[in-house]
Amino acid sequence: MVEGGGNGKAKSADVVIVADLRAYRRGHAHPGEPCHIVGGGPIPVRVARELARDAFLKAVLHDGVAVQTVAHFGRHRPAHLETALALGAPPDFDGVTCTQLGCDRKHGLQWDHLDPYANGGPTSMANLKPKCVPHHCDKTESDRRAGLLGGGPGSRGL
Repeated sequence: MVEGGGNGKAKSADVVIVADLRAYRRGHAHPGEPCHIVGGGPIPVRVARELARDAFLKAVLHDGVAVQTVAHFGRHRPAHLETALALGAPPDFDGVTCTQLGCDRKHGLQWDHLDPYANGGPTSMANLKPKCVPHHCDKTESDRRAGLLGGGPGSRGL
């Protein structure tokens, strides 16, 4: 690509990390508590947690007997969530409006994580609310002052 031979298109890859639930919550593994990349071998729990900060990550947490949690970390909104969000509030389902009290803006909205993504908040129906740009900026500043924007996904554990 540097010499003009590449097409510049990125390819995506799925990375699935399997970790013992107790080890993931604790931040390190004890003997018999595996943490590994499927098809790639063992990794330290701290690496699994660091990966959760920067990538769209699929994590499978187990107790050695049964799967306890399957989580997808990232800001990506799957198509079914996007469709549900675009409907707006029931019972009218008449599209989205800024959720700031007294604001009726319907255009140029952004999806705000009530519990900030950087604080470990999920990208889910319950945690996403539409905000106009000025109100989203105000909320982000408020979250920053409250110290909620520094931890990254998984910072509070699962």
